[in-house]
Amino acid sequence: MKRIMILMFAMLFAYNVYPQKKGIPAELLNRNWNRTVTTPPTIYTLIFNSDSTFSFTNPANNASFSLKCQFDDDVITFPAVGCSDEGKYKFTLNGDDLIFKMENDLCKDRSDAMIGTWKSVKKENE
Repeated sequence: MKRIMILMFAMLFAYNVYPQKKGIPAELLNRNWNRTVTTPPTIYTLIFNSDSTFSFTNPANNASFSLKCQFDDDVITFPAVGCSDEGKYKFTLNGDDLIFKMENDLCKDRSDAMIGTWKSVKKENE
């Protein structure tokens, strides 16, 4: 019994001391997030799914993919796809605006696409 209590205490301590990765905030789900870039003219689309994946579409080069991301409070980590390392971005919600600011990302293509304001657009099936 004493061993079980010690093990439970250790697990509780570890859970509270080490930061826990969180799922995608509900405010980001069930929306298409669009960002318009003027040079070259492009509209990016970002969709977050409840299974911690996201879909990203770049119609300028017909790129579209779905990947896993990680959320930790107000920071999202995008995986190292097409880049040598992952990218971390702080995000804030302001009404129907999702604003990304770079925390750490060496990938210029990804940061050029992500940094700025994304507008919420209702999905076509709603």
